[in-house]
Amino acid sequence: MTILYALSIGFAYMNYDSATIAKEMRKSGDYIEHIRPGKETQRYLQSKIRIFAHIGAWIVCTFAVGPAIIGNLTGLEVLRFLFGNIFIVISFIFMIVEE
Repeated sequence: MTILYALSIGFAYMNYDSATIAKEMRKSGDYIEHIRPGKETQRYLQSKIRIFAHIGAWIVCTFAVGPAIIGNLTGLEVLRFLFGNIFIVISFIFMIVEE
């Protein structure tokens, strides 16, 4: 669970770089109301990315590890693989929709 949590946080920071987003916003003339462009925007975006990264990591861990824990406690071994199977099905659906 710790590794999954760390990977979720890491991928969130990799996918959303606050410095790049702030720079692109400044270049295109976009802004966040009541926040100055530049470093203030970057700090604001970084705080929001941090919050959503932790929320997302907890959700992923809950759905990934929760069924395994319930499966171990109840003896229903089919629950151990529930998240993996659901993830595979959703991935296939997204690929089909994209095509």
